[in-house]
Amino acid sequence: MNVVHIERLDGPDPKENHPELKAVAFIRPTRDNVTLLKRELKAPRFQSLSLSFTNLELFGDFCVIDSHHFMIPCHRNDILLAPSTAASSTAIIQAEMLDRMVQGLSALFLAVRRRPIIRYQRNSEQASRLADSLYNLTYKQQYQLFDFGARGTPVLLILDRRDDPVTPLLTQWSYQAMIHELIGINDNTVKLTSPK
Repeated sequence: MNVVHIERLDGPDPKENHPELKAVAFIRPTRDNVTLLKRELKAPRFQSLSLSFTNLELFGDFCVIDSHHFMIPCHRNDILLAPSTAASSTAIIQAEMLDRMVQGLSALFLAVRRRPIIRYQRNSEQASRLADSLYNLTYKQQYQLFDFGARGTPVLLILDRRDDPVTPLLTQWSYQAMIHELIGINDNTVKLTSPK
């Protein structure tokens, strides 16, 4: 069996029908994703749709960009970067974003089978909350899950981009970095649209 088409459930409408294809849904078990899956099942577009459950944990909460970089897809990370300019309901969204980042980082470290030493910027409330949540998960709540024996221990350094005076002054030094900065790379894909 070959994979010939990949799309997101939350992608733009209208979506194409593919009655000749069989589909497999690989989603995170969140309320939003279940709602999107219900919408998909109400108007089926494929020959069949399979939901696979396994007893093996798949750590797919992060996207690998290259051998040294990864990203955690977050749809509302602007709220974390500028919390004071957002609406009054930001506390709930900030908590959801924090949980999403903890899930993504923990999935990364479970995938590489390492428990990190966590260092963070103390004068940043966001960095402190993220570090505390990740520490509680990896060293207290799920200690045995992250126990991989005596192996090289990576250091996770959590910095707040709002307090970084150097980053805005830097020029991107590779084509991949410039494309990611100017156009955007999502799931290792660059989408170019023609100007109208």
